[in-house]
Amino acid sequence: MRKNETIKDLLFKYFWGKIHKGITKGIPEWYKEYFLNRGL
Repeated sequence: MRKNETIKDLLFKYFWGKIHKGITKGIPEWYKEYFLNRGL
């Protein structure tokens, strides 16, 4: 079981940068458009 956890942790650390970029990629543009449309 320990070996599986280590592999999982290594893969997560390796790919987290790409995952994080993909998750947050469009957020600033979405908020900008949202607030412009609401008049804030």
